[in-house]
Amino acid sequence: MDLDIVKEFDNKLLHRKEYQLEVKIAGAPPSRKDLKEAFAARVGAKPEVVIVDRIEPKFGSRGWLGSVRVYDTEAHLKNIELAHKLTRGGKKKKKGAAPAAPAKKA
Repeated sequence: MDLDIVKEFDNKLLHRKEYQLEVKIAGAPPSRKDLKEAFAARVGAKPEVVIVDRIEPKFGSRGWLGSVRVYDTEAHLKNIELAHKLTRGGKKKKKGAAPAAPAKKA
């Protein structure tokens, strides 16, 4: 997987860096988890503070365009990002067993 950073913006107000990137890969599209780990290694950040915002195919080629955010700390990430983006591409929460129905009075 070849990652090319097209644009970088340091958003000091939200304590993060925002990247626009182009991904060149032969074959199947990269998963969010693979892209997150590869990008974290590329910029020298922990994967826990990296969020893949979007990834979409580039028309007419085998490339993909994406948007990635890298936060300063995990606390900033949890305060700012939406809950569904935190679970996207990561561990899925297990749904607990349904609560038992209350007994009917006779």
